[in-house]
Amino acid sequence: LGYRVRSKEMMEFVNNILTRYREICTAGTFEDQRRYGVIKKLYLIDGKQTRLQLADFYQVDEKTIRRDERKAIDDLSIMIFGIDAFNDMSKTRRTGVQK
Repeated sequence: LGYRVRSKEMMEFVNNILTRYREICTAGTFEDQRRYGVIKKLYLIDGKQTRLQLADFYQVDEKTIRRDERKAIDDLSIMIFGIDAFNDMSKTRRTGVQK
């Protein structure tokens, strides 16, 4: 396959993962719903918002927004890359080394 076809397939895969993550979060708790909203508003839409703006919007501390962001990234990493992503995250957190 050509690189354009592979790129298109990869983007479709990522879009499917994001759709599934949205569905999971939407069906979950308020915190799950907020977590998806944080990722969406930080990374996925035009007119992105800052963490401080999101903290004001959700009426929580900025640290809560950062925790939501980290948890969503961890969840999405596992969904995209599989259990190896979880193992890599554990090593990174234990050693304090960032990739």
